[in-house]
Amino acid sequence: MTESEAAVVSRIKSSDGPPQPQRLCADPGESLDGAAATNLAALRSLRDAIVEMRLDVAAPLDKDTVLHASMRHYVDETLQETSHNVGGTGTFGKLLAYIKDTFASVALATDEGLSQGHTTTFRGRARIELQGHVYAYLCRCGFRASGDRVAECWFELAPPPTLRELFE
Repeated sequence: MTESEAAVVSRIKSSDGPPQPQRLCADPGESLDGAAATNLAALRSLRDAIVEMRLDVAAPLDKDTVLHASMRHYVDETLQETSHNVGGTGTFGKLLAYIKDTFASVALATDEGLSQGHTTTFRGRARIELQGHVYAYLCRCGFRASGDRVAECWFELAPPPTLRELFE
């Protein structure tokens, strides 16, 4: 037996049981390193910018945050759909400008979020006024924290599966 093998055997014998393997990821619902709080702050920053029709976001979102935005919405009361996608770093202004130019008002309501590791996903509804009509959409926001900032953000807006839900 080599010296390093003997050290491993000695460590095993002196421990309370077999060596525990390193975890590969967080357990479901387990947030790591304060990521849930950082991601909640990011949701609030994005929600405030959208609702207040501002063209910028605040920390923990920044110019280096990678944005993946996908929006599908109705053009008018004929329920013809259009889509708008924005992606990359430094693109929050493009997303927010599109929202400001397209909609008269937006209200967002989300759940408390589901976190695992450094990510958190928030699901909810958006009530959007477009050409005098108010429509309900499904909304999903996801964030991946890196320390005290958000490295990546996903924003999705889509019509609900049924027309009944659209007008709720």
